Amino acid sequence: MTVWKYLLDLPGNNSAYQALCDRGLHPRYSDLERQWPVRDQRVLRNFRKILSNLSHWSKVFSDLPYLPYLVFPFVMVYKSDTLGAFETTMSVLVHWCGDWFETYPHPPIPQLAAVERILEHHDSELLDDLKSRAIDSRQYAWQMMRTLFTQVLTEDEWLILFDHFFLHSDSPTLILVTIVTYLHYFRSSILSAKSSDDVLALLRRQNPIQMDDFIK
Repeated sequence: MTVWKYLLDLPGNNSAYQALCDRGLHPRYSDLERQWPVRDQRVLRNFRKILSNLSHWSKVFSDLPYLPYLVFPFVMVYKSDTLGAFETTMSVLVHWCGDWFETYPHPPIPQLAAVERILEHHDSELLDDLKSRAIDSRQYAWQMMRTLFTQVLTEDEWLILFDHFFLHSDSPTLILVTIVTYLHYFRSSILSAKSSDDVLALLRRQNPIQMDDFIK
């Protein structure tokens, strides 16, 4: 956590954070426990607080159905440090995901098109196979993006990936490159899959991965 705060140059602006807390619970997350059945009540309280504060900070976040997927992993990393979790999430939303919201409520089409261009450059055969199965970037890339890869990586793998992102914060497009890397890493499994459903299932679950090789 300390290293992340340093790499992201977080301000630790407790007074601004407290001002958001003072606005109370945002109505969008009044029934969060029904949407996210979190057993640990302390985690649920922190999760609700950060979502609520982000929604007070910017109206777009109060309407964003996938915001909890972007926030939850940082709540789990920072635990009781809600200011650290809030500022880290805010940094990710602005720096790595900021241009996703230009086409809201639709998926970020320019970024998804960029994923396909990168894939075409590095592995056109794989892109052609996906297209022949009628699988486009909205089905694989957007799923990984809006969950910040938590569906396809274990906790330790995810932490390694975000160490890499934060260490190279001057290259926010690495998040798009990561999607292409994941596809290429599992290209043989994708190409040999019997059906489109099998491919999509592969790309929405955790698969064995060597993170050192993956990061390289």
